Amino acid sequence: MGREVEALKLRKEKELVTDWFRQRAADAEAQAAEEAELEAARAEEGLECDQRQRMEIRWLEYALARVPWEAQGQGVEVQVHNKVKAALANVDADESDAVVERVVLAVVAAVMRPWNRRKEISEVIEDAVDALPYGAGIWTERAREAARAAAERAGPEASISTMRSVVTDAVSTILADYHAARTAQADAEDRERLIRWAALELARAYTQEGVELAVKAVKDAWAKLPVGTARTKLEEVRDAALLPWRQAVAERVASLRAEATARQKRQLKELQAQLRPKPATLHPAPIIGRSPASR
Repeated sequence: MGREVEALKLRKEKELVTDWFRQRAADAEAQAAEEAELEAARAEEGLECDQRQRMEIRWLEYALARVPWEAQGQGVEVQVHNKVKAALANVDADESDAVVERVVLAVVAAVMRPWNRRKEISEVIEDAVDALPYGAGIWTERAREAARAAAERAGPEASISTMRSVVTDAVSTILADYHAARTAQADAEDRERLIRWAALELARAYTQEGVELAVKAVKDAWAKLPVGTARTKLEEVRDAALLPWRQAVAERVASLRAEATARQKRQLKELQAQLRPKPATLHPAPIIGRSPASR
C-alpha cells in the first residue's frame, strides 16, 4: 500500500513537472508570436510612415514649384509649405495622385489668392502711372501714392474694373497737377525773361529806383493775366505798361538830339566866322613922277 502511494505521488509530481514545462513552452511560444506580431506591425507602420513621408516630400515639392518666381522670398513659400503639409495629414498615403493633386492645388490657390490680388492691383497702378511723361520725377511717385490710396479706399472686394477706374482717376488728378505746374513754371520763366530784358533796356536811362518802378508797373499789369498767357500777349501788356517810361526816354533823347544839333549849328557858325576873311582896306596908289627921259 505504501509503495502504491509513493508511486502515485511520484507520478503526480512528474505530471506537474511536465505540465510546467508544457506551460512554459506555450508561454514562450505565445510571447514569440506576440513579439513577431508586434515586429510585423512595427515594420508595417514603418513602411507606411516611409510611404507617407515620401508622399509628403513629393507633393510639397510639387506645391512649391507652383509658386511664381516673383512671389519667392516674400513669405508665400512658407505659407504654402505649412498649409499643404497640414492638408496632406488628412489624406491617406495610398490616395490616388489625381485626388491629392486637386487638394494641393486648392491649397496653393488659396494661399496665392492675396498675393495675386496685390499683383493685379500693382499692375493696374503701374499701367496708370505710365500715363505720366518720361522724366516726370517726383510727380511719378506722387501719382503712385495717390493710386495706392485710391485702391485702398476701393476695398479688397472691389472688382479689377472698378479698381482700374478709381486708380486712373487718381492718377489723372496728379497728371493735371503736373501739367499745371509745368505751365506755371514755363509762364514764370517767360515773364522773368521778358522783364529782365526790359529792365536792362531801362537801366541805360533810369536809376535803379526808376527801373524798379517800371518793373513793378509791368508785374501789376501781368497779375491780371491768367497763368499760361501767350508770350505775344505778355509782350503786348508789358509794352503798354512801359509806354510812359519809353516815351520819357524818347522825349529825353529827342531833347538831347535837339540840343546837340543846336550846339553843332552854333559851333559851325562860330567856326565859319573865324575862317571868313576880313574885308581889305584900300589905300590911294602913290604918284610916281616921270623921268625926264620920258618926257
